[in-house]
Amino acid sequence: MHRWDYTRRFFIVDKSNSVVSAFDLNTMLGASKGEWQCPEWSNNPDYFAALASDADNYDIYLVNIKTKKALRINTDNFRVNASSTPYIFIAGGVS
Repeated sequence: MHRWDYTRRFFIVDKSNSVVSAFDLNTMLGASKGEWQCPEWSNNPDYFAALASDADNYDIYLVNIKTKKALRINTDNFRVNASSTPYIFIAGGVS
């Protein structure tokens, strides 16, 4: 098993420990990405921010939990490392 197999999937569970949603990195972003790192809730419960890696480079993504669509926030000129902790503040918060 590849070392990234454990971190390619991200799960959201409810208080009873039932899976509410699952996010497979390869399905969402393509096979070029390796692993999710540092997922963080935003101030809006419909979104989380996370790092996604390809080798030693990381990109910051904003992920819509309902649609399972991801938006890359940074550019190729601005890459982050694994010690970065992404957080997205959405003006207006919960609507």
